Amino acid sequence: MTQCLLEIFIHTEEHFLDDSALAELIELAKASNIKLTPCDKKESILSFDGEVKMTSDSGSFSLDWVDQLRRHMKKNYSLKSEPLAKALGVTNKQKDFKVIDCTFGTGKDAILLLSFGVEIIGMERNPHVFILALDSYRKACLDEEYSELFKSGLSLRFGMAIDEEFQSGEEMIAYFDPMYPVKKKKALPRKEMQVFKEVVGSDNDIDEVFEKLCDKFRRVVVKRPLKSDLVDSGAISFKGKTTRYDRYGL
Repeated sequence: MTQCLLEIFIHTEEHFLDDSALAELIELAKASNIKLTPCDKKESILSFDGEVKMTSDSGSFSLDWVDQLRRHMKKNYSLKSEPLAKALGVTNKQKDFKVIDCTFGTGKDAILLLSFGVEIIGMERNPHVFILALDSYRKACLDEEYSELFKSGLSLRFGMAIDEEFQSGEEMIAYFDPMYPVKKKKALPRKEMQVFKEVVGSDNDIDEVFEKLCDKFRRVVVKRPLKSDLVDSGAISFKGKTTRYDRYGL
């Protein structure tokens, strides 16, 4: 029986229809059970002009993971001082586990983890966000300096971690960074995040997903705003300047 693919449309000008990068992206999407279909609808959420862009009323943006990784690599982080590394249990001597990024999004935190030397499996359930990330992965794997690091350290899967089957016998730690309801602020977030929130919205099943993650994984790390009061008993918190990482489990 042929598996039904989820169809996603991407605005593409005629002169890009034969672009080899687009053809490769279509095949990568198909491998994840997504049918990526070029179209001439300019109001589409995704567009392709040599790379994928996400668009909303606030503008558009693309991702450059190579630039992000290069910036992280130059900082020579001390893992003993990084709240996210401490919450996950990452040290210079302890990296023999995989982090399941359960809400991959634009991959910002995953690229930071990659610079720590951690292997990541990125899970993303929004198909438009997944295609955006998939194209960024495609581009990163072409980079002369960091292609091998991306290929060996990061893999992407379409769907939810609570539904996914992972290889048995491997140590897995879940990282959960849901989209919380937007609060009124005087200052607007950067354009990338504005567009992202307009496309994706808030996660309405945070509590349900969190409980299922705790049932499935030995350790779950949840990213929350620093002053958030959504901490359940039993959590160990690791605080940054604006963010808090709450660790549940051993």
